[in-house]
Formats: sequence, structure tokens, C-alpha cells
Amino acid sequence: MPGSEAFALGIVLYFFAVGFLIGYLWTRFYFQTALSRMADYANFMVEVARRVDTAWFDATEAEVLLNDNQLQAAMQVVDQALRLNPANAKALFTKARVLKRSAQLTGKPGDKDLLKKAIDYVSQALHLMQNRAAPLYNLACYQALLGIDKSEVLNNLKQAIQLNPPYRAEALKDEDFVSLREDAEFKEITKALEAN
Repeated sequence: MPGSEAFALGIVLYFFAVGFLIGYLWTRFYFQTALSRMADYANFMVEVARRVDTAWFDATEAEVLLNDNQLQAAMQVVDQALRLNPANAKALFTKARVLKRSAQLTGKPGDKDLLKKAIDYVSQALHLMQNRAAPLYNLACYQALLGIDKSEVLNNLKQAIQLNPPYRAEALKDEDFVSLREDAEFKEITKALEAN
């Protein structure tokens, strides 16, 4: 049949054109929107990564300022780091150290409200830095200065020393533990771990 070839060709061309049109419209409206969303998400993730890196560098700078005893500048920089990334463990830990040092400007044990804030920040850091000796040790120091239950202080100190044995020697000379130096349990922890 002579008309059947023309009819078949018409069907092929019709469905080719309709398929192309549907593919074009789908790409234009749906796929382009999906790509746009993916690009937005990628930009968001780049911004998050930039903030995390910037917060880490700010926390490092705050530590340098803290070691130079520039407490006000260290506080400003660490606060900036925490604004960028409130869950940055290093920044939280550094903020606790700055608060503790600021609390003791007038002598020991120092400003109790600042020490309580330091405990709050070091506890947040400890939650993010589990099984790390430094936050545990510092938590024990701050608790000892505040006169918190000695069993809690000694438990944190013991865990810190088990994770990092050099803290034993540090604890023996650390002025934060003056109130516990003559305590039998304190001596037992430092002596028992001295043999290890």
C-alpha cells in the first residue's frame, strides 16, 4: 500500500517531534529547577565549609592571643569563631580557657560566675571531643576552683590522666588543685597512675 509508508513516516515524525518537545519542556521546567537547587545546595555547603575553616583559624588565633595574655582580644576573636560555627569544639574549648583566665585576674579561685561559664563551655567542647584528655583536665581544674563535689573533680582528673599520663605530673603542680593536694584520693590517683 502506497499510503502506508507515508502514514508510518508521519507517525515517526510526529512522535519524534512530540518526544523532542516534551523532553525540551521537561528539561526547561523541571530539570533546570533541580539543577538550580543542586547548585544552591553546593553553594551552601561551600559556605559552611568556609565558615568551619574560618572558625578553626579564629580559634587558633584566640589561643595565640590567650598565650600572650591578651585576654580581651582573645575573647573577641573566639566569639567571632563561635558566631561563625557555634559547634566548633576548638572554639568552645578556647572560650572556656579565656573565661577561666579572665576569672582569675583578681586572684584564685576568681570570679565564680565566669568559672561557671567556663565549665559550661568546656562541657560543650567535651561533648564534641569525647575521649580527649585536655577538656576533661580543664573541667576538673574549673570544678576544683569552684569547690564542686570532689568525687566529680577526681573522676574527671582520673579520666584525663588515663587518656594522657603526663597530666599526672601537671596535676601535682597545678595551682588549681591546691585545695585537693592533701586529699588522700587525689594522692592515690596521682600516685597510682605514677606507676603506669
